[in-house]
Amino acid sequence: MMRRAVPRLALLGLLSAAWAFGAISGVAINRTTGQPAGRIAITLISFAQGMDPIEEVYTDAEGRFAFVKEVSGGPAMLRSEFEGVSYSKMVPPGTPQQGVEVDVYEAAKEPIRPTGRVLVLELSGAELIVNESYLFENKTSPPRTYRDAENGTLRFYLPAEAKGIVQVEASGPARMPLQQTADPTSKEGVYKVDFPIKPGENRVSLTYLVPHSDETAFHARSVYPKIQTRVAVPSGVEVSGEGLTSLGKEPNTQAEIFEVASGGDFEVTLKGSGRLGRGSSSGSEAAPSAGAGGGGGSEISIQPAPISKEAPLLFGIAGAILALGFVRLYLKGGAAPAEKTRGAAKRR
Repeated sequence: MMRRAVPRLALLGLLSAAWAFGAISGVAINRTTGQPAGRIAITLISFAQGMDPIEEVYTDAEGRFAFVKEVSGGPAMLRSEFEGVSYSKMVPPGTPQQGVEVDVYEAAKEPIRPTGRVLVLELSGAELIVNESYLFENKTSPPRTYRDAENGTLRFYLPAEAKGIVQVEASGPARMPLQQTADPTSKEGVYKVDFPIKPGENRVSLTYLVPHSDETAFHARSVYPKIQTRVAVPSGVEVSGEGLTSLGKEPNTQAEIFEVASGGDFEVTLKGSGRLGRGSSSGSEAAPSAGAGGGGGSEISIQPAPISKEAPLLFGIAGAILALGFVRLYLKGGAAPAEKTRGAAKRR
């Protein structure tokens, strides 16, 4: 009897310490079943000096957990692991530290196709910088996380001219940007990304470089036929091609947005020079930093929308301009850009 009582007493002791000193405590819930998620690991992470794990605990049979250590001077994040998938929960300063709910979901292999993609095409010297972003909407009921480690949750074509070098950055509903790895498949030119697609909106962005000249056409291919596709080019770049319809200019970056009638595969010719302005509505060029994937001066470091006012997170990847809000706006028909026009496009 005494041996069985020790774990329960230990848990009660941890909960008492959490309540007494203001440490974080709560419950993990399996949102697929609506039941507590017992015996899963939860890690407490502090942003005081980067992303430092400071304590790990396991939930009890009722999904309850309690940390002893406290986080001061900024937000905390709770990272949980369930069926091979990581989940994140932000706990900003000033919010309740007790009764925090951590959501996890059961994993399934039923494929979820991306609902659309946006390509930002930038010209810098003799290089074309391609930022390609895919938007996923996981509306499974009951909610489940889509994961397929063998086949990948996203597949894409990478031009041979990119020489297999591509940066991948993805974010789930928590808007936490994470760098991913792209692996080649058995099909020539097709790569896969194993990023779990969680219930809600998810984004996967690719960045790669290809050689460019005014006489060279860029041929974009897609594994997903007729996927809703839009193209953005910065001021200073002229684009022409069949089946392009101008939707006007995005007000913050001054990028011109085009609808692609054919969806998946298309071909365009680009002339001029231009990069999207970051953090400015002027549309001026952004200064390049260290090269992406060995491309030499092509990576762009910008500050995305902060996860909280106290802890803005920086990540360096050229595709970062394709923040979830930007992609959603131009794929789901949100606020339309100004100066909307119709007809085939052959203009800046």
